[in-house]
Amino acid sequence: MIRPSDESPPRERAQRFLDAGRYEQALECLREHLLICPEDAEALNDVGTILYSMGRFDEAGRHLSSALAFMARPRGQVMHNLAEAYLAAGRADDAMDLLNDLSDENALTADLLNRVTCALLEADDHDRAVETLHMSLRLPPGRNSLLPITETRSEPLETRPLDDLKRHFRILKELGDCYASLDDHASAANAYDQAARLLPDNPAPHVGMGVLAVQAKRFDDAVNAFDNALKRDRTCAEAFGGLAMVYQQTHNYNAAFDMYLRCLELDTDNLVALLGLFQTSCRMGTFSQIIRYLRLFLDRHPGDTAVLFCLASLYVKEGLFTLARDALLAVLAL
Repeated sequence: MIRPSDESPPRERAQRFLDAGRYEQALECLREHLLICPEDAEALNDVGTILYSMGRFDEAGRHLSSALAFMARPRGQVMHNLAEAYLAAGRADDAMDLLNDLSDENALTADLLNRVTCALLEADDHDRAVETLHMSLRLPPGRNSLLPITETRSEPLETRPLDDLKRHFRILKELGDCYASLDDHASAANAYDQAARLLPDNPAPHVGMGVLAVQAKRFDDAVNAFDNALKRDRTCAEAFGGLAMVYQQTHNYNAAFDMYLRCLELDTDNLVALLGLFQTSCRMGTFSQIIRYLRLFLDRHPGDTAVLFCLASLYVKEGLFTLARDALLAVLAL
């Protein structure tokens, strides 16, 4: 029982009030304690937590921010509490700013990431929402699962202005890429399918579906997906690159060679296509065209040692030993 004349330290009285569910009295005691010990991070965190439970989110954020300033490491729990307060107060940007520090403290969870993403989407901050999706890839295995991101507005997406559709399309496409990176192919396919229905003429979701099919060695499905992408955009370098990968893996090297060339004609900086063309050229014993594209790539990326090594090996195969030496000297100079 708590007596009015109780002269025990305010910190102890606060705890007894908390145990009794008397939060206002607990706050009074904690504030009394903070007059004496204004840098007590644990007390500031307790005040913030109580204010949060009472729905006073802005006040909670101020106290939790002060707690964070005075708290010694580890500070993950206080940062998590502060992020929750920011989210509840509608301050998704401020919650986002805490995510890297939470990651450094090994205290970042997929649940918090997804709720921050949803809050950013609700605030129409699509660029930062995409950042949070990519952050999920840096979480340790078992903690990096993404939750479905659903629309929170009441009107159907199809009735929105085109700019809104494009922004939501980007989120869905990025979400599919993130799921694919986590080897969650079913969720990735679902995100790509939603994106494709949103903007039917955009080739990107079909490229994503094709990549999933290649990874699963469903090569016929992959060809169909990349062909669908090219029907929407005949200049889609990624689709030509995807077809090249299919043909390379199915040992159709002539077709792979042609598709890699088509890809590089559209995107000379595509390193994956460039190395694929190198591997295919080695299989076929034809090197003149790949040397040209390696040189073009190095004109823009002179410090790429992998490409320099490839170029040096091709020079040796062609008997151009002086050029091969120069390429290897360039590697040593980096």
